[in-house]
Amino acid sequence: HIVTGMGINILSLGVTTWLMQVIWHTRGVSPNVNGFSEITIPIINRLPIIGKLFGTHSPLIYIMFLLVVGGWVLLFKTPLGLRIRIVGEHPEAADTLGLPIERIQYFCLILSGVLAGLGGAYLSLGHLTWFSMNMSAGRGYMALAANIFGQWNPIGGFLASYLFAYTDAVQMRLQGLNIGIANEIIQMLPYLLTIIVITGAVFRSRAPAALGQHYETHR
Repeated sequence: HIVTGMGINILSLGVTTWLMQVIWHTRGVSPNVNGFSEITIPIINRLPIIGKLFGTHSPLIYIMFLLVVGGWVLLFKTPLGLRIRIVGEHPEAADTLGLPIERIQYFCLILSGVLAGLGGAYLSLGHLTWFSMNMSAGRGYMALAANIFGQWNPIGGFLASYLFAYTDAVQMRLQGLNIGIANEIIQMLPYLLTIIVITGAVFRSRAPAALGQHYETHR
């Protein structure tokens, strides 16, 4: 699964770069396009501190909040979520219960791809209004680390992602302060934190028991 995932990741990087050349005839950065307009929430934007944090954002930000809550409800409060967790923990038991294991696995796989696509859409149409090769700059691996650090829980992953986002914001601020450290070293801070966190999280968190294991249904 890891080798296949890495292969798809490399393929996607090449395909998107190739499509940029086909569509915009450029290998570097695409021309500016119309991005998502920001949404302002009338009451919240007037509140001190909270208004600056949550008052005005891209619609994808508010969709993200809904998806975090919705993902938690799906996993822990619905029959489908129970089936997903059973398949992830003990596919043999799920098979004996007659659950459609492959359908559930494909559903989760496709859903994860859709959510990752929304993250890319925010980068290229919400935060910026152009596309460039490898513009995510390894943030997908940070998302993986946040998922592990968050104990495979949507809310835990959301909180962990804020830790990485804060570190990313700090390195951007430090680059403009001329503190005597090379910018290349400062830019490494989020990735160093990712390595430290994922190393510690691997020993403390418990992954789904069947993660990375291939199971053939006997029906």
